[in-house]
Amino acid sequence: MLRETYPYKTELHCHTFPCSSCATVSPEQIVRLYALDGYHSIVITNHLFFEGIKSSRSLEKAVDSQIADFERARAEGERVGLNVIFAAELRFDGSINDYLFYGPDPDFYKELDVKKIHTVEDFSRAYRNESNLLLQAHPFRTGMTLAPLELIDGIEAFNLNIRHNSRVGIASKYVEENRIHSICGTDFHHTGDGQLSAACTRQPVKTAGELVKIIRDGDLCWKIGNAYIVDNDA
Repeated sequence: MLRETYPYKTELHCHTFPCSSCATVSPEQIVRLYALDGYHSIVITNHLFFEGIKSSRSLEKAVDSQIADFERARAEGERVGLNVIFAAELRFDGSINDYLFYGPDPDFYKELDVKKIHTVEDFSRAYRNESNLLLQAHPFRTGMTLAPLELIDGIEAFNLNIRHNSRVGIASKYVEENRIHSICGTDFHHTGDGQLSAACTRQPVKTAGELVKIIRDGDLCWKIGNAYIVDNDA
């Protein structure tokens, strides 16, 4: 029943090379892999590390790299019939915590005041609002620390990166206990990672704004491997 009600699949967390140096898959290749597996949309979430961005020039260089990979993926998506959405995985000074930020287009990042962004608190207070979503990625991995709930909209409860233990059971329980938004993500980096998760929706997700609204409304389910999970807690 869930498969029929929510037939459209979207990957919420994947990386491309060369923008994310930890990845090895080109924008074109990742689009083809997901299209072949029956996905309708993917969200490109390449890394943006603020620790190395201290001037408007270095910000421009980092954002240009993000845009270049995104535009390549979008062009290939138009060719094969897969929708590509822009987002970013953010990391701030003095921490290895990561945050997935959904909603803004690439131009938003060009206008950031990097001299005032040092911590997730700085970013959240300045830029988080109802039209976007700031979610802590894989918060229960070794070395991560939980962000204060007042600074984020939720967490990535199901991170299925095959090289890390993201303790998804603990993360899922944390979502239930705190009644916050949750998402799933394959955290795709390499061709062997597989397409292990999807946000499944009633209609195709075509824009970042649509994605934010669907997650906030909770009208979706998570596909984890071949299991379907409904989140009714947010």
